[in-house]
Amino acid sequence: MFNVATLYRLASALGLASFSVPVTQLAGLLDTGHFALEEDSAAIGALMRDFLGRTVK
Repeated sequence: MFNVATLYRLASALGLASFSVPVTQLAGLLDTGHFALEEDSAAIGALMRDFLGRTVK
């Protein structure tokens, strides 16, 4: 799982001035850090269940 700062650093390292992600996909981004699972486990679990419910058949 990436946080927003990591995505921007990755885009910068790849030489991308900007990148576009559909707004519907941004719902899965959390402003969190190294201890994401300890701090935001309920939110992460809910996002994972939602994603898997939409994609796994």
